[in-house]
Amino acid sequence: NKAVEETDNKILTYNENIASIYYHSTCGGRTEAAHNIFTKKEIPYMNGIEDGISPNCKISPKFEWRESYSADDIISRLKKWSFIKNGKFRLRDVYIASRFSSGRVKEMVFELIDEYSDEIKISIYGNQIRSVIRTANNKRILWSTFFDISLIKNVIKIEGNGFGHGVGLCQYGAISLSRKGWDFNEILEHYFPGIEIKSIND
Repeated sequence: NKAVEETDNKILTYNENIASIYYHSTCGGRTEAAHNIFTKKEIPYMNGIEDGISPNCKISPKFEWRESYSADDIISRLKKWSFIKNGKFRLRDVYIASRFSSGRVKEMVFELIDEYSDEIKISIYGNQIRSVIRTANNKRILWSTFFDISLIKNVIKIEGNGFGHGVGLCQYGAISLSRKGWDFNEILEHYFPGIEIKSIND
């Protein structure tokens, strides 16, 4: 296998140290900074990049996606995660309060009215949104946090891009770049700016 032979005994380093890296399926056009998802400490070679003027991962089946929920679907998920207790609730509003610089959702807010007419506001942050909301069929976590949301007549619609946390190498983007003739060095340096590729024996 040519790819295996070319990368045999190769490692990624940054400032003479072995680099810790992440990867995901589909970035949707821009990768995410590692410190927004995995660690509070900034990692210089994983601060997020724009993945092409015309996104390289457009070839992915999850470059664009849509999910639709009833208000009861959302309330059920909030109960499961103990954001609210059992009882009757009405979903009054849902909106995105803030985003990371990549465009991914940083804070998502749900406004509910309980059976006593009291107002409840729930905030969910970052990648946890994917675990709480899940896909409409409830079979897996939500594709990504790179999305817009609307509430119309008790129907919540989410329209998004990408698949995964968005940090590091975009697999579909890398496939696209390789088809354009980029070699593995160029692809890795694109997704991890500032890294060096060295032989393990150097």
